[in-house]
Amino acid sequence: MQGNFPTLLLHDATRRSCIPIADFFHRDGISFPPFFFDEQAENREYAWAYVCQRQADYFLIFSALENTSKCQKRELSLGTIMPGGLRALDDRPALAIFRAADHAQSNRKISNKNMITDFRPMAIEYDGVQQVFYCDQGEWVSAVFD
Repeated sequence: MQGNFPTLLLHDATRRSCIPIADFFHRDGISFPPFFFDEQAENREYAWAYVCQRQADYFLIFSALENTSKCQKRELSLGTIMPGGLRALDDRPALAIFRAADHAQSNRKISNKNMITDFRPMAIEYDGVQQVFYCDQGEWVSAVFD
């Protein structure tokens, strides 16, 4: 591991020309690491995820469980604001709270707003604010909680 970053994720980040975020753990308000790693990834869309940096931009990268993921896009741009730590939520929220994660698709409708998520979404958390990501009908959607 480089700076507590698991070797598997470090290799994946290098392949994507992305690097672990320098001094990630030296900020106040960090409760979770910049990665999520679950070797027992049953009933989940992903086995691991991490945030990394490419030049001035930050990215959220998801793994794909073998042929189970509906989302083909594995890399989401988070822009230039340094993200917080990652964790899987303990609950499965209603789809009604989610909006398209990609601003270019901001008019896209969420599948069935009365339904709850099929699996636990991934959350980026910093200083009590969470941005939650979920794959709905093959596209990433997100919601913010504070």
